[in-house]
Amino acid sequence: MKEKKLKSSLPPILFGATWVVYALVGIPLYKPWHLIFPIALSLIVLSIAKKKSPGRTITVAEPVKLTGQAEVDELLKRGQAYMTEIAEANAAIKDKAVSAKCDELIKHVAAILASVRKNPRQEPQVRRFMDYYLPTAAKLLDSFRTIETAPERGKNMRETVDRIDAGLSLIVQAAGKQQDVLFQDEMLDISTDVDVLETLLEKDGLA
Repeated sequence: MKEKKLKSSLPPILFGATWVVYALVGIPLYKPWHLIFPIALSLIVLSIAKKKSPGRTITVAEPVKLTGQAEVDELLKRGQAYMTEIAEANAAIKDKAVSAKCDELIKHVAAILASVRKNPRQEPQVRRFMDYYLPTAAKLLDSFRTIETAPERGKNMRETVDRIDAGLSLIVQAAGKQQDVLFQDEMLDISTDVDVLETLLEKDGLA
């Protein structure tokens, strides 16, 4: 996993607006020393804007390594594609709560794919998650982006946003549980290996 810094669009807008306002006031700018004050003022505005609106950081997934097994690799590739789609949607979404859900979902999916890559036999266990839950998450985020860019939100839109938020919460919760199930499965394998080891040591008189 890695993080990507998204810059705020506000600082450069205010920087440019400072020059526009300064020009509209009618103060002459045709001599070099006339530029000293607007340059200083615009830099101060830019500095303040960067502090007030520093941007945000989102989670993006690193490329998944393949196993060489066709079915498993097909699932890994689809999972990677959905993580990329979710990260791209997250970059465009302004709502902090929904953005946080995107980050959490990507982290869970990355852990799930890493577990499947390590234990390819887990592939059937996550097919429903990849075939239904992730596509549904991508669809919900696409709808949320459409609503978020709407100039005004009516009652139906607000209700839809609440439903989308609730749906995303359920999918994130399901992703966390899926990750736990795979982890428990791995721990069971380890426990079985240790049991077999203890049995062999006792049988060979090495315990």
